[in-house]
Amino acid sequence: MSLGQYLKAWQQAVGDLLFPPRCSLCNAGGPETRDGLCGDCERKVVVTGSPCCAICGCDFPDPAADDHICGECLRTPPAFSIARSLVYYNEPVRQLLHNLKYNFDTTTISPLLKIARGCDFSHFESADYFLPVPLHSTRLRKRGVNHAQTIAQLLFPKRKKQILVDTLVKQRNTPSQTSLDRAGRRVNLRAAFSVKYPEIIRNKKICLVDDVYTTGATVGECAKAIQRAGAAEVMVLIFARVRRGVSKKN
Repeated sequence: MSLGQYLKAWQQAVGDLLFPPRCSLCNAGGPETRDGLCGDCERKVVVTGSPCCAICGCDFPDPAADDHICGECLRTPPAFSIARSLVYYNEPVRQLLHNLKYNFDTTTISPLLKIARGCDFSHFESADYFLPVPLHSTRLRKRGVNHAQTIAQLLFPKRKKQILVDTLVKQRNTPSQTSLDRAGRRVNLRAAFSVKYPEIIRNKKICLVDDVYTTGATVGECAKAIQRAGAAEVMVLIFARVRRGVSKKN
C-alpha cells in the first residue's frame, strides 16, 4: 500500500469513528453501511435479467423461458432497438429515485451509484451520445434539476462531454403520467418531444437515459423524435423498471 493509499484509508477510518456512516433510508449504522446504503437495504434490490423481451426488456413470468420478443413489440415495434433497466422498481430503489426526482436529495447519489456498480450496462458504452429524457422548461425551473441528467452523469462519469442536455427538448408541458393507463400515456405525450440540433445526432448511435420505465410511453415518444432527426440507432437505458402486474406508486 502506498503512502497516499494508507493516508486515505486512515482518514476514512477516523471519519467513520467520528461520524459513523448511516443508511440514508433506514438510518441503520455499522461497517456494512458505506455509500449511504446498509446491507439489509441493499439486499432488497432486485437486478433485472432473463427471461425478458429482446427489445423492450419486459420480464416474462416463466423463469424457464428464453429471451424473445414480447407481443406488444411484435404488434407495435418501438422506435428504439433495445431498452434495458438495471434493477426493478421496488424498495429501496423506489424511495431513492423518488427523493432524487422530487426533492433533489443529494444523499441518494451514493446509494444509487453503489447499486449501479453491481449491474452490467457496458453494452450502452458504444453510444456516440447520451440524451437524458428532458423536462419541460416550466417543470425544470420548479425542480431545479433534471433527474435523468443526474442519472446519465452517474452512470457514465467518463463520458460527460457526450451527455447532451439541450439537444432533445420537451416542447409541450404535459400533465403528469401517474394516473394514466398505457393508451392515455401515449396520447398525452404525442408530439411532446423534438430534437433541437438534429445535425449533431444525424447518423449517430444514441443512448436515451431515464429513471423509471413503466409502460415505455415516454422513451417511446422520445425515440421517435430522435429517429425522425436522423439517428442511426436509439438504445434506451433506464435505472429501474416496474415489473409486470405491479402498479407504479411514484
